[in-house]
Amino acid sequence: MSAPKLKPLFFVHTIDPILWVCLMLFIRPFFRIVCFQYRNIKEIGFKRLEISILSAQEFENCNLAGLEFAKRNNFAKLCAIHGRITTHDLDFTNYFAKEMLRSYTDLLLSAQMIRKLPDPQGFFILTRQFFGRVLREKVEISIAQASGLKCVRRLWTVFRWLQIPIRIFFALFNFWAAVVVILLKKKTITKVNLDQKIIVVANTVSELQSDFIRQLSVGFFIDGKRFKKEDVIFLTRRGPEAGKWREEGYFAYNLIDLANHILHFQAIIRLLTMFFMHPRLSVGLIVFFPPWVLYYLVLSDSLVLENKFRGLVYTNSDVTIEPIFSVPFLAHSIPVVLFYYSASTFPNSMWAFLQASHIFVWNKDMIDFLCEHPQNEKKTFLVSGPLMQAEDQFGEGDLQRLRAEFKIPFESKNQINIGIFDIAPARRDHLEQIRFVQNPKLTQELHKDFLFDIFSLGQNVDEVRMMLKPKRWTFKHEISPRINEYIENNLNRVILLPPSINPQIAIQSCQAVICFPFTSIFFAALQKGIPAIFYYPFEDDGLKKVSHLQEFTIYGKHNLVKWFVSFREGKVYIPSQEQIKNLCGLEKDRNVRDHFISQLVEVL
Repeated sequence: MSAPKLKPLFFVHTIDPILWVCLMLFIRPFFRIVCFQYRNIKEIGFKRLEISILSAQEFENCNLAGLEFAKRNNFAKLCAIHGRITTHDLDFTNYFAKEMLRSYTDLLLSAQMIRKLPDPQGFFILTRQFFGRVLREKVEISIAQASGLKCVRRLWTVFRWLQIPIRIFFALFNFWAAVVVILLKKKTITKVNLDQKIIVVANTVSELQSDFIRQLSVGFFIDGKRFKKEDVIFLTRRGPEAGKWREEGYFAYNLIDLANHILHFQAIIRLLTMFFMHPRLSVGLIVFFPPWVLYYLVLSDSLVLENKFRGLVYTNSDVTIEPIFSVPFLAHSIPVVLFYYSASTFPNSMWAFLQASHIFVWNKDMIDFLCEHPQNEKKTFLVSGPLMQAEDQFGEGDLQRLRAEFKIPFESKNQINIGIFDIAPARRDHLEQIRFVQNPKLTQELHKDFLFDIFSLGQNVDEVRMMLKPKRWTFKHEISPRINEYIENNLNRVILLPPSINPQIAIQSCQAVICFPFTSIFFAALQKGIPAIFYYPFEDDGLKKVSHLQEFTIYGKHNLVKWFVSFREGKVYIPSQEQIKNLCGLEKDRNVRDHFISQLVEVL
């Protein structure tokens, strides 16, 4: 008996409630509706379709094609949208251009995935926004060629003109509802002094840890001298973590907490004025971004007008959709600083059209990479070295105390601690968030091979211990059961560190570090004079394209064993000081945190 023939595909890139209803009523009876969400293809009903995950080469090709498409079609000109809320002209070019580029690149990625389905026949509609009919037609043609699907333009035209007024209505409804809640809740308002303050965006878990003693978080640049607690206000939407920060004397607020009733009333009037004065800008913000963005923009512009801020600081965690408050800061010529605490996400199209005036990067290679991207405006680049949002310079006494606290054995010169960092959790939803962008085909099976190949090195060598540090938000029960079982059975050989430990403490408690290509820990370890390599269980042409790191990259278990033997015999290659500076941005053993703070003082 032959298998029943599957319905053809009907592909959409994003789904909102309006589109959902239309699809369920008119499309679902005849098609399999499929939605792409960052490396996954899911059928509506959350049934995962079986497809091959993209290779590193395919992922990079999509990003490069997206960048070329943005340059060829002059996204900077198409998105040259300006508006005025108070006194200064606000430039939204980069803000919209980045969103269009991100949308197009995501569509290319999904098209590659659809090509891998057994029967990629069907139709698609564009549910992402693109400025201009000509550009939309080019996107349609490009995605049709890449995916093998046919575009249903008329259906999208109907949906587009239907959804825009509905989205505007819901956005305004949500806005008024939010304003009412804000004003009712804020019966008593503690006045926050904003004069000469540095605003730091801290929305992600990685930026708002609660490890104050070891200063693992955005608070790491508060040294008590050049930057004090009272100098910095953290903008956060994370309630429990923000509460812990306040208990420690830090100033952590939501943006709306910084305004009094009068400023909120002014913001309402200015928002309505902007909607009538700049309808294209207002509709664009509503259609492209979440409803709260519009109010945050108006409120931040009012705050910048009435206060003298020293600057705005945010990190690479916020680069996908950059803070809307950066626009009025830039318009008022207040420094906007973006700093990278990770170097593992290059290359990627999200680094185009950056909303910052000053960008701290790890090394010159990152500057060269960013300069090749369309940025629309001149940026000031500064080399920070391997900045990891943590103290990196410890005295021997401090290290001894911290090793004892975390139960890290380091008592004998004959003992070898091999660090394995950012081990992946077992949960698939977390695994897919890890974003080894230069190699997105990280799977549970590949990760298992990576780890157990390294475990085997110390299997019969008593003085070797493997030191594992999970991803910073990984709990023990989210690690693969097989890895947990191995740890339990080899407590004398394996040390499982807490996810939130300052990575520099772990790095400086190792004699060698083995990393997944091409994660940031490698550079941080090398800069501290600790031998480090990248390991991958098999040959990979995509990874080999990163030519300047190949002498540090080992493929296959046999070659890993050869490296380990050389390491034990003291024959491992140690880069020169000049090579370390070229790779890591700073000379060996230089204090990265102190160097960054010194540069930041000059900017702010």
